[in-house]
Amino acid sequence: MPLEEGISGPHLSAAFLCERVLTERDNVQSFIRIVERFTVPKLSLPEGVPVPAALQAPPVQFSLVVVLKAGDLGIGKYKVSIALTKPDGTESPANDFEVFFNGSDENGVAMISPIAIPTPEEGLHWFNIYFEGKLITRIPMRVLYQQVQMRPLPQL
Repeated sequence: MPLEEGISGPHLSAAFLCERVLTERDNVQSFIRIVERFTVPKLSLPEGVPVPAALQAPPVQFSLVVVLKAGDLGIGKYKVSIALTKPDGTESPANDFEVFFNGSDENGVAMISPIAIPTPEEGLHWFNIYFEGKLITRIPMRVLYQQVQMRPLPQL
């Protein structure tokens, strides 16, 4: 996506969510279980009975991965921002990251950000990725709730 006339870059090489990132001894990375949907158990108890802390749903945890290639970008520092749009359309404040490109078409940066969302809203979320203030891509994340019934144990 050109930033200005005559400049080509950065180029988006990858943008996704995954459960785990492995970095080998030779600094090569493997991305395990690329995901877009998370099913969160939702405990259903009789009305008025609070859900014990030990039985509450765990946070949704994953890594956000964005890989950019320099293209014709000059050597230097640039700002990448990530903001989450919730299912109701509200966008969270952006988290800003400074990245350094050292020139050349194939050189680039890999941004890997571990994320944990304690109680995400059900529905479609979007991670908006901005480069120098311009939207370059969006990564979807769907959260689905699955009702889990707790029944009393029978008396012996």
